[in-house]
Amino acid sequence: TSKALTCYGTSEQLIPNNSTAGGYSAVPSKSVGTFYVMNFGRRINDFIEKVLDARPGYRSIAVAKEASIVWTKMVDDDPVLRLALGRGSLSYSEVQPWQRINHVRNKQSLNDKDMFLARIHEYANRNLQSSGDRIREAWFLPESYRLHVKAEKEAFLHRVDYENGINEAWVCKDPTVDRGEGVAMLGPGSDRLKELRMKLTDEFLPVSALSWYNRTADPSAEVSDASSKQFDKRLRNRLIVQKYIPTLQWQGHKFDLRVYWLVASVSPLLVYYHDGIARVSLTSYNPTDFADERIKSHLTNVAQSLSGGNETDRLLNLATRSFDDLDLILRKFVASDTKRSSHFESHIKDDPLGYVRQRIKDALTFVVDAFRETALNPDGCPADNCYVFFGADFMLDENLNVWMTEVQYGPNLAVKAKAKEHVFKKLVPEMFAIVDEVREKQVKSAEVAAPLLPLASAKTWELFYC
Repeated sequence: TSKALTCYGTSEQLIPNNSTAGGYSAVPSKSVGTFYVMNFGRRINDFIEKVLDARPGYRSIAVAKEASIVWTKMVDDDPVLRLALGRGSLSYSEVQPWQRINHVRNKQSLNDKDMFLARIHEYANRNLQSSGDRIREAWFLPESYRLHVKAEKEAFLHRVDYENGINEAWVCKDPTVDRGEGVAMLGPGSDRLKELRMKLTDEFLPVSALSWYNRTADPSAEVSDASSKQFDKRLRNRLIVQKYIPTLQWQGHKFDLRVYWLVASVSPLLVYYHDGIARVSLTSYNPTDFADERIKSHLTNVAQSLSGGNETDRLLNLATRSFDDLDLILRKFVASDTKRSSHFESHIKDDPLGYVRQRIKDALTFVVDAFRETALNPDGCPADNCYVFFGADFMLDENLNVWMTEVQYGPNLAVKAKAKEHVFKKLVPEMFAIVDEVREKQVKSAEVAAPLLPLASAKTWELFYC
């Protein structure tokens, strides 16, 4: 059953305290109201910079370790990783206790599809009843197999050979890339599926052994730096196969949902949800056509829909739709589909978007539960407290089940489409107001203890985990 809020802390635990660290550190006077935003050649953080610059009393500074609020691409002390991700990032050892920075250690375990599945599997397997039944299944994930893990590879082979998997559709993914790249469709009984099945009998399957697999959108793209090549090599030869989910259609097109969630604090753990956008493929959808030339009909990523020089304002706004538009689509579907509507309970018929939204929050609650010990905790924060901004993608099937396809750390904040701009104009300013309010209350708690919740600055963000 759905729950409005998952809260493990008592009201006493939610009173700000940091007794083990001797209290929360106040911001030095010279750094009050300062922020640092690490931008890149593509200026992908322009919007963040503009939002912070518009806050009363705030100013940008050039030195990350002197800024009150930091938004940066951080690296650790691994020299290979540092070279691969680029220069200019702030290392964990440089973070000051009073800073609020958009990182925690091990965040990559949520962003990397392979690491994510590994943790979800570990968490689910640990929560077994004595009878062997799972207490909590990851009900929101498509059936998934990591092919570089022997037990999961053998399970997939058994599924294909003995449970009719050869006659079902699958999706093959490279867990190290995003923006719709590294994805291959394996249709029922297709040559691709048969080739994968045949070559999986080898002890080790290099991705180059698959004739149809192309790791990057640009085959000529090469990693130039020697250290970056070494870093890149470490991540190769990991493939994930997931059951293909036929989805609900948006006027004859496939779509998915990008929602946002904010770890506003890791000490204590406070997590907020925000509506996002619907991403609609610009190619008509046929859930049984897996031909190469139809690949874009199965991909909802906006970068894929607009690839090939097709980016115009009109197409961008067609591919990026609001949750108000989604509400109309869902209401029309529930009302018109008489075959299924009798199976929908009255509360779903009355508010289908509300039902979908709650199921998304239920799925995110499971994810936070799984990662609260390994990533989303004070031990992974180099300061007194940290915040982390995430995205998550979901598909809907015709029974309004939600299916998570991935989680993203630091999702794209480029504001081009109208629907996205409408969301971000509220989401981003409130995000930083929330981070500031948490810090102010925690610092003041040294003088007067007061409840951390509710946060007055959380207007369109909804607390779903504490």
